[in-house]
Amino acid sequence: MQEKLKLRKSQGVSTPAEMKRMQNVPYASAVGSIMYVVRCTRLDVAFTGYVFDLNGGAVDWKSAKQSIFATSSVEGEYIVAFDASKEAVWV
Repeated sequence: MQEKLKLRKSQGVSTPAEMKRMQNVPYASAVGSIMYVVRCTRLDVAFTGYVFDLNGGAVDWKSAKQSIFATSSVEGEYIVAFDASKEAVWV
């Protein structure tokens, strides 16, 4: 929103035709959808995981929130590959 934005009643609808047209606009639904996107989707949070299988069974696995902030998906995949390779050496 603009800084120092002043809203006044005089800026609103003034004719009955405008009022009727504006009543059909689902503002509450639009604002609710925007609030969902803002609060429930976190693009800065990434989860990582890997599974080591042996004879069709999981021997070792990990799933966790990435502790390092990756600036790209390639970097995120690199972080996962590094974590998995450390675990593979241990296993």
